Amino acid sequence: MALYTVSCSCGRTMTPDGRAGRGAYRCGCGMRIRIAVHASPKGQCVGTHRGEPCRIVVSHSEPFPLCESHYESSGLKEYHFWRLGAPEEIRREISDRVVNGIRAALAKEVEEAGYKKVDNRYIRADKNPIVYFIRSGNLVKIGTTIDLIGRMKSFNLPDLVVLATEPGYWKREREIHLQFAELRHEREWFRLEGPLVDYINGIRAQHGVPALVL
Repeated sequence: MALYTVSCSCGRTMTPDGRAGRGAYRCGCGMRIRIAVHASPKGQCVGTHRGEPCRIVVSHSEPFPLCESHYESSGLKEYHFWRLGAPEEIRREISDRVVNGIRAALAKEVEEAGYKKVDNRYIRADKNPIVYFIRSGNLVKIGTTIDLIGRMKSFNLPDLVVLATEPGYWKREREIHLQFAELRHEREWFRLEGPLVDYINGIRAQHGVPALVL
């Protein structure tokens, strides 16, 4: 932005719009006046803040000096991105906006339908997933479910006993499987020994249930 100085050789000064019409370029003394145009001080943003000139250092000089904040708020930053950005950057930006928009819309629909997302899976909002420890003989099945009664009915095994449960879903189930990997018998079945017995007893103690005695 330019600053204007209007002055006469007689020493008088005035603003550019101080006179209008015929004789606008002559001072009252009869002499011609001169108009000098000065560039804005180097590094001074042409934007304003609460009516006062911006004092933040200029970061962009085209099309006029602007600090980063005014460059962005003016819309020039986004304009230059779409006008001058590399095709790959533009494609990535469009893709991100579309994907984020779809995710937000899906999340809203899922919530309105009465579901929630747990460990990247959708379950009914009124269900609380658990990790269960079910005993059959000298083995313990460590699994997860949102319906323990229904899960128990699905097993075709005699003498099943629920030893303990704790809050958690697929992620927690995998963590426990890794924790007791050395006791794995087959898939989700583990030998009911030492450290696993202690872990189950720790859960039972929290709920006032007597410890297992093998």
